[in-house]
Amino acid sequence: MKTAVMTRIRNSGQSCIAGKRFFVHADIYDDFTSRFVAAFDALKVDDPMKPDTEVGPSPHLPSATSLLARWNAPSRAVPRA
Repeated sequence: MKTAVMTRIRNSGQSCIAGKRFFVHADIYDDFTSRFVAAFDALKVDDPMKPDTEVGPSPHLPSATSLLARWNAPSRAVPRA
């Protein structure tokens, strides 16, 4: 799980190689989703100059606005296809 989360937040998610989609088998979907969300909730968001900060601000306003809207959505889980 640590690798999945770190690939997503690397460079505040603004890297062309940052993980954007995860293909998860239906048998482990619920477990993966709950663990992934819990791992994100545990990240320390703060000033990027502080050594213990894991996630800093997103400098691109449209990206930051989109992220905030998704964070505040009733369900942060990605809907099943």
